Amino acid sequence: MPVRRSKPSPGSRGLTISTHGIAVARGHLFNRLNALVETPSPVPDVQRFARHVARELPGVFTFLLDDRIDATNWRAEQAIRPSVVLRKVSGGKHPVTGL
Repeated sequence: MPVRRSKPSPGSRGLTISTHGIAVARGHLFNRLNALVETPSPVPDVQRFARHVARELPGVFTFLLDDRIDATNWRAEQAIRPSVVLRKVSGGKHPVTGL
């Protein structure tokens, strides 16, 4: 059964991908990333970065494993926006009477 993961971008022709296709693409991505992380390097900084990426990889791509998780933090940014605007407008000062 084809599923649409998000609104089609302009010029995408409204293509859909099946659940199986998503799983296959996810598997290919993880395999490629793991191969890159496991490739030895003579540069110590590259080795350290590769260890860090390997440790954080599951958390970075959680949105690929769980459809309930957004790929961006847009919703969170919008949720705190009124507070940020108020802080910037008021200079960070609250009125004596409170809010």
